Amino acid sequence: MLLALMAGPAQAHDAQHDERLPAIGPAPDFTLTSQDRERVSLHDFRGKVIAIAFIYTHCADVCPMLTAQMASVQEKLGSAFGPKIAFISITVDPERDTSDVLKEYA
Repeated sequence: MLLALMAGPAQAHDAQHDERLPAIGPAPDFTLTSQDRERVSLHDFRGKVIAIAFIYTHCADVCPMLTAQMASVQEKLGSAFGPKIAFISITVDPERDTSDVLKEYA
C-alpha cells in the first residue's frame, strides 16, 4: 500500500553503534490517502506488525530497491504469516506522487 504523506522533514537520531534507541511509545494515529484514493489511518492496522518505508517515486536508486525488498519479504512470508504484517510505503513527495502515480509505481 502506498500512502501520501504531508509533513516536514524528520530529524535523525544520533545514536552510537552500541546504544539502543529510546523507547518513545506508540505512534499517534494519523490518516493518509492510499493509491486507491481511500483514507487510511494507523488504527486500521491495529493488531498487525507494520513495516513502513518512506519513498518517493522519482527516486532512481534506493526507493525501487527498498520497495522490491519489501515486496519480496511479503511474498516469502506467504499466507501463513503475511496477513499479520502490513507493508506500507509513504511518499515524502505528495505534490508529484499523486494517487495515480503511486498506483502505477505499486
